[in-house]
Amino acid sequence: MGLNDFSTGQRWSSDSEPDLGLGIVVDAANRRVRIFFPDTGVDRTYTMNEAPLSRVVFDVGDDVVFGDRQEGRVSGVSLSGGLANYQITADDEVFEVPETQILSGSSQFPALDRLVRGRWDRASWYRMRREITNHRPLIDGSEVRGLIGPRVSLVPHQFYIAHSLSNRHAPRVLLSDEVGLGKTIEAGLIIHQHLVTGRASRVLVLVPDSLVHQWLVEMKRRFALAMSIVTQDALDDDQVNAFEEEQLFICPTSLLTSDASYLQHALSVDWDLVVVDEAHHIEWHVDEASWEYSCLEQLSQAAKGLLLLTATPEQMGAESHFGRLRLLDPARYDDFDAWQAEESQFKAVNDALEQISKHRDDYDIGPIEALLSDDELIDLKSKHGEERAKWLEEVLLDRHGTGRVVYRNTRRVIADLLPGRSMESHALPHPVEDYDWPSEGDAGLYPEVVLGDGWVERDPRAHWLVEFLKRHKNDKVLVIAHYRETVEALESWLTLRHGIRAAAFHEGMNLVNRDRAAAWFADQEMGAQVLLCSEIGSEGRNFQFSSNLVLFDLPRHPDLLEQRIGRLDRIGQQNRVQIHAPYIEGTAQESLLKIYDDAFSAFVGASLANGAVFQDNMALVQECLNEPTLDHAPLIQHLSTQVQEARKVLSEGRDRLLERSSFNEHYAAHTLELVEAFDDDPWLELWLLNALDRFGIESEEMSERVILIRPTGHRMVEQLSTLPVEGFSATFDREVALAREDVEWLTWEHPFVMEYLELFGSGEYGTANAAIVKTPELDPGTVLLECVFSPLVVAPKALQVARYCELKPLRVVLKNGAVWDNPVSSELIDETRLKIERKPVQSVVEKLAPKLKPMVRVAAEFAHADFMGDYVDAAYDAEDRFDAEIERLQSLRLRNPSIRSDEIDALMRQKAGVIKALKSVNARLDSIRLVLAT
Repeated sequence: MGLNDFSTGQRWSSDSEPDLGLGIVVDAANRRVRIFFPDTGVDRTYTMNEAPLSRVVFDVGDDVVFGDRQEGRVSGVSLSGGLANYQITADDEVFEVPETQILSGSSQFPALDRLVRGRWDRASWYRMRREITNHRPLIDGSEVRGLIGPRVSLVPHQFYIAHSLSNRHAPRVLLSDEVGLGKTIEAGLIIHQHLVTGRASRVLVLVPDSLVHQWLVEMKRRFALAMSIVTQDALDDDQVNAFEEEQLFICPTSLLTSDASYLQHALSVDWDLVVVDEAHHIEWHVDEASWEYSCLEQLSQAAKGLLLLTATPEQMGAESHFGRLRLLDPARYDDFDAWQAEESQFKAVNDALEQISKHRDDYDIGPIEALLSDDELIDLKSKHGEERAKWLEEVLLDRHGTGRVVYRNTRRVIADLLPGRSMESHALPHPVEDYDWPSEGDAGLYPEVVLGDGWVERDPRAHWLVEFLKRHKNDKVLVIAHYRETVEALESWLTLRHGIRAAAFHEGMNLVNRDRAAAWFADQEMGAQVLLCSEIGSEGRNFQFSSNLVLFDLPRHPDLLEQRIGRLDRIGQQNRVQIHAPYIEGTAQESLLKIYDDAFSAFVGASLANGAVFQDNMALVQECLNEPTLDHAPLIQHLSTQVQEARKVLSEGRDRLLERSSFNEHYAAHTLELVEAFDDDPWLELWLLNALDRFGIESEEMSERVILIRPTGHRMVEQLSTLPVEGFSATFDREVALAREDVEWLTWEHPFVMEYLELFGSGEYGTANAAIVKTPELDPGTVLLECVFSPLVVAPKALQVARYCELKPLRVVLKNGAVWDNPVSSELIDETRLKIERKPVQSVVEKLAPKLKPMVRVAAEFAHADFMGDYVDAAYDAEDRFDAEIERLQSLRLRNPSIRSDEIDALMRQKAGVIKALKSVNARLDSIRLVLAT
């Protein structure tokens, strides 16, 4: 068996992920090899002939750690059956040690091997590697790592939420921003950040059927995430578990809950993050839970992180809202009555915050002191003025309310991002000649249900719609009706009888046809003028390129009304949304419209109070709809009073607290400032375009700020899975990327850029070079060995060790065999190097070869000592940071049960892992250059 043939027990290292540590072959069969990396707990399976792996066999003189973490030096090596056996000297004693007992080693120098064997690189490649090695720590250690790459507008509240959750262990939260404020974007930012930083690798997104492809496209277009759709055929395959075939999935919620075996497939996978969109459909009551809820409850218990998305959290009532909180933290939310009582106490906290916010240094401290612990009262005495005000705001928000579990931003907070909306009602005379025209109850709201075939010709709303569309023939119009059958009849009638380009969009259509309808409506040149949507079919879909909304009928709940309006009134809308509501006079349609408009002001704004009050008065509302000709002014006044009172309670309590904890303008501005700094830095663009050219990848300017990148026949191209054969157009400008969906946006976090940088950061390109220089700074005959070492911190990626230290490389130059304290710069060597013939220089390299490895060991020991000094200090700093945060959370938990105990436990484990990794830093030879002076 050859040395480089895979065999169980051998030690290998990953070229692409050196920070995984030393790996051991667990299994090698069927052209695949499985390697376990014990230091990081990572298991990887590779294709043998394409594995980015290097065989690790230590040489005599190498330092190793073996057995029970004993240190020693290799004094002999023998090979048998593909495995290495070592003689190791430790404490004047010689041990026979098989390679399976080697834990780590510090003298593997692949770059030196390439230099000695004459496989050294061009000077330009060496320089490019040095540049990227020096620059890479800036992105790896950034606190906004994972938020730089998404192709989204820099909306403050969205980035605030994503960034505030970036340090949380397995976040379990409810994202409940009002309709149109970007919950999908927030979820995408969180998913992307957790994937890029290694905090998550397996993600499952559950969505309504109508949103499957929308999520697929959004994740690919905005976040460059290639997710897979779970299908029934895949789940019916008895040979494999479909959920184990990939890492990132989108699955229709209805499919997962339609069969117990499908749910078991999902439960057998270890999910890092589960996302549930349109979570308001999940019903729960104190004495009964729906089947869908029971399914998601099991999945939520198995998942580490959980994101629930809904704009209308209380649409199904307070009990269902509480049920969703139970999914997030069942230990915290186990008593519905206690939770309701707790919510009533939020007013005192908000009153205190209002006083602090308004007066800063002149407020009654008495009521505030009652909300603080004894330790906090002691801290309070040492603070004054603005410092005290800021400290109190932070303490009160941290210690009270559901701010760590629920996020909700409203239009009031981000009004500048939305152009607003207005409503115009259109009264239509009752068809008195139609003796059987229904006016009362549900039949009055939706007369087409009882009128049967031919209802369209008889319905005044349909004729009004035709005239409206003719008057707005140059506008895109979205029409929403409650029932699918209503949509189908209108589409046929408008198309065949009136020649109007109309598209239908409803739950009876398959996903492909729905997407085609949406695309036809979006086409600005030859597309449909009107899109007719059903209630369910339109849920979650966004059509903000239109600003005209026609409510062909009204839904039976104000939250559903807000969801309809939110299809257009959302971030990205450029025009004021015009809402048109035709109704037939003297029917239930007029009654419901007046209730929504006069009692709830539901057409011009949303409020959680609307749903709660409507729910409490459904019987009275139904009586009103059943007798539409009666005077309903008393009911409207009654509802209006209740709405105002409920809004006042919410605005003084929970809603205002949620508002405060869901967005911090200063913190958001800081986050966006860090992201924009990467946007504005031209370094990546300059380096990448130069590097592409050097490796035979063409980049051609197509238009302003847009280039075409396409492959040539260079061998490096074969290693780039993210470079399609036909190439792609790209930009480095966020604004261009937002305006041009056909253009890739290249950032540090784009898959193509990350893969390309990996070839330099961990691959062999640019690792070795030799140069002859002529400069007064060096005497002829001087031999320099320039070694660049990277700190090798072996730790799971999820620990984000780079956040606690700067993983900067160290350049060590040896002059005639000794470390040179004040060496000439790399740039001087670049500038004074002479053109050389490879063969004569290589002969010199070979003559010096016996001396080079001892010289590199000297440099490595110097680098290791330098790193150890810095990284031990970094470990102490990290310990202080962790201790402060752990102490803060432990103190918080005494007053605010929303702090999960497992979050504190995870932080303690992270602390131990980071400190251990930092104190075990090693020096990895990244690149080497032999310099001869003449």
